[in-house]
Amino acid sequence: MGCTVRETYYGPQHSYTSPNSGGELIPFDQAGVGLTDLEVRYNITEQLQFAVGGNNVFNIQPDTIPFAPSYLHRKRHHQYHIGLRDRSQQRI
Repeated sequence: MGCTVRETYYGPQHSYTSPNSGGELIPFDQAGVGLTDLEVRYNITEQLQFAVGGNNVFNIQPDTIPFAPSYLHRKRHHQYHIGLRDRSQQRI
């Protein structure tokens, strides 16, 4: 019988980011977090062991960077039709 508990700590991160890869920079601060892994083992015989466990058992998720919609980005995106053509434009 055995048990493993592992704690991994990721320190705080401080940076500046742009939500849409353009425009103004905003400060982004990620707090330090600890991720917990847990495993429990049972020896059935000397050569056979049963184990069950999980990674990040408390489901800690990083903060998300906010998304700021941009009209300019959407307009530029719709100008291109990748891989699609209207049948009326195809050559015979």
